[in-house]
Amino acid sequence: MFRISFRNMFQNKGRSFMIGFFVMFATILYIVFSSFVSTMRSGMEDKIIQAVTGNLQIRPASATDADMVTMKHQANSKSFMDKAEANQIVSEIESETELAVRRVRFSTILTANGAKYPVTLVGLDQDFPEYKQAFKLTDGRYLDGSGEGEILLTTAQATKLGVKVGDSIEVYSMKLNPPAPDGKLKVVGIGDFEMLSMFGYSAAYTQLPSAQHFIGFENGEVSEIIVYDRANPKTDDTSLLQNKLHGLGLTASDVKVSAWKDMGGFIMGGVTLYKALFFGFMFILLFITAVLLMNLILMIAVERRQEIGTMRAIGFSRNNIILIFIAEILLICLFFNIAGFVIGSGIVAGLSHIAIHTMPPLTYVMGSEFFIQYNAVQVLPIIGIMLAIGLLSSLIPSFRISSLKPVEALQEG
Repeated sequence: MFRISFRNMFQNKGRSFMIGFFVMFATILYIVFSSFVSTMRSGMEDKIIQAVTGNLQIRPASATDADMVTMKHQANSKSFMDKAEANQIVSEIESETELAVRRVRFSTILTANGAKYPVTLVGLDQDFPEYKQAFKLTDGRYLDGSGEGEILLTTAQATKLGVKVGDSIEVYSMKLNPPAPDGKLKVVGIGDFEMLSMFGYSAAYTQLPSAQHFIGFENGEVSEIIVYDRANPKTDDTSLLQNKLHGLGLTASDVKVSAWKDMGGFIMGGVTLYKALFFGFMFILLFITAVLLMNLILMIAVERRQEIGTMRAIGFSRNNIILIFIAEILLICLFFNIAGFVIGSGIVAGLSHIAIHTMPPLTYVMGSEFFIQYNAVQVLPIIGIMLAIGLLSSLIPSFRISSLKPVEALQEG
């Protein structure tokens, strides 16, 4: 029966090619779009880790904010770690592969030229180069790690405040009641957060001592310690870090440990939306493909009524006819599915070596330089998906044509 299916596949090359073309086209689209969405997701995760959360975060047990992206963090007298405790933790964690960074983060207001802009002010430790991978300058320079009194603004912030590189802005101090301007910072750089600005992430970077001044941490206190695992950039395993902290005598009643997936919730929701849109698009595409395949297979079945009637007349059972017909469709789907897989993989693999340079607003979504990534394991399921669609699309036509009596099939042929 397999030989009959194989022969039938070449008997009507036109119909076989039409079925195969839709299978191949759907496979190529799936691979290209899947790789694109996967690259976008991976890129956003990288930027969240680099710019916002790190891999892991150590915060006081009393800290209440559940998302580092929103501007809801208000430091108070209980939500900080003292200098000695922070230094002890950093000394214990830091190694060749792990970087522990002291940080101060709080909501405040920037003001200049009569304009005000609410931001999350982030005070960076001098040993923190990772943020430069996520914050791309359009003018000026990055912070002087050993200095203070400087600030980096996003393009939107600088435009709203009417400032440029070299200008000074005032910062509302959280140690005053009510908060009021209590000092100035010099704008040394203007840029944007790649792949994060589109989500409304509005942070401004300054040096750690400057942030400590405006929040009122006068004895070296910090809001949190951010841990970067350079050996495993996407790790979210907190168990090893918790064991190290327990070794220092710090328990859950002293500090809390969070992973980047938990603390980047707002933007991670955007990543999930991208995935949902992709799966929605692919569902529509595969549904249309299934309908087209079913119509084409029905046409093939109608054209073969006489042949099927002859086969029934010489002793082929209904089940034999169904198996022959389904096997033929699956052979066509498999051949063109593999061809589409090879072509689609080749397209993505070729594009992965080519930098796609973007301009706003695409810069906010894809970054200034976009390299599509190819993951064979991720796109491999399309082979099984298309075979399943081929099988389902051929069931109704095969059952309909096999139910004809030999005399009826021969007469209508």
